Amino acid sequence: MTQPQPRPFFTAPSPAAQKLELLRELFPAAVQTDEHGHVSVSAAAIQQALDPANPAGVRVEEDGYELRWAGKREAYHSAFVPTSKIVQPRPEDSERWDDTGNLLIKGDNLDALRLLRQSYFGAVKLIYIDPPYNTQSDAFIYRDDFSARQTEILKTLGYKADALEYIQNIYGARTHSGWLSFMYPRLLLAKDLLREDGVIFISIDDHEQAQLKLLCDEVFGQENFVGQLTLLSNPKGRSQDKFFASNHDFILAYSRTTLEKGALAIEKDAEEIEADYDLVDDEGERYRLLELRNTHREFGKHNRRNLHYPLFVNPDGDVSLYRTNGDVEVVPDWDDGFEGAGLGIERKQPRKSTCCSARK
Repeated sequence: MTQPQPRPFFTAPSPAAQKLELLRELFPAAVQTDEHGHVSVSAAAIQQALDPANPAGVRVEEDGYELRWAGKREAYHSAFVPTSKIVQPRPEDSERWDDTGNLLIKGDNLDALRLLRQSYFGAVKLIYIDPPYNTQSDAFIYRDDFSARQTEILKTLGYKADALEYIQNIYGARTHSGWLSFMYPRLLLAKDLLREDGVIFISIDDHEQAQLKLLCDEVFGQENFVGQLTLLSNPKGRSQDKFFASNHDFILAYSRTTLEKGALAIEKDAEEIEADYDLVDDEGERYRLLELRNTHREFGKHNRRNLHYPLFVNPDGDVSLYRTNGDVEVVPDWDDGFEGAGLGIERKQPRKSTCCSARK
């Protein structure tokens, strides 16, 4: 897969223009440009192109399952407002300015994401963020300077007078709505940065885990949920917790597009393979033998009758479910007479291992 290359700041076409060109490529009949250069998009033409057999097109549901909160439209709008900030080079504060491949941006992360989106649209393979957890220990306040200009924007977006006051109040408080309005634009911009096989990892704790999961399902698509890791962050447990002394946080992982199984697997190195696969066959390939018998004694013939049956092994080592002359019968029983479940041995070749835990 050819990945898009990062482009210099301010010289690349805007992500919106790229999306419009993609829309024009996929649905040419739906995108029209008049003599003044004004572009219009026909939703009906898109619907008809998606389902030509249905004259009414693909039905658009106005009501259904969704995550809603006060200020959502304003939060979406804020993601794509052009920033007035610029990236100011600081070679005097930098190491190896002329040949480094790294970039550190100091400033408000929303402004930084807007700037990065212009030059790195669809070019980033991995993003990790550690947002505020919205707890009492956080010095997190979403917005405490609700300007008159912002009020006008809310009116333009369709908010009524009674909603304006409520939205202004949530920005200075640790509410779910305020936190979601903080996260929404940042996740929207982060998604635009990811390349096709890109993945984002997001740290969170119990306070906003449920809200973050629903928000990411909306932004990235629930089909692109990669998994949730449990991060052991405090082995002794937090003594200030009200009920349980929790000792963990979470990391949610989402991909830009649906990945193939094993896409995030990590290859074992030669030393790991040699340690884990201690046998070598005639062709020099390493392998190990594992029991097919279930090693947990809570499972056996007493509660897994269908898994207690014999295998028959002939003098050449061939295994069968049927007895022939000279076969040896093998059953999954233990040395002390316990009738177990499952039996035999399995040859395992070295394979990829996958990430299964995380620790600070």
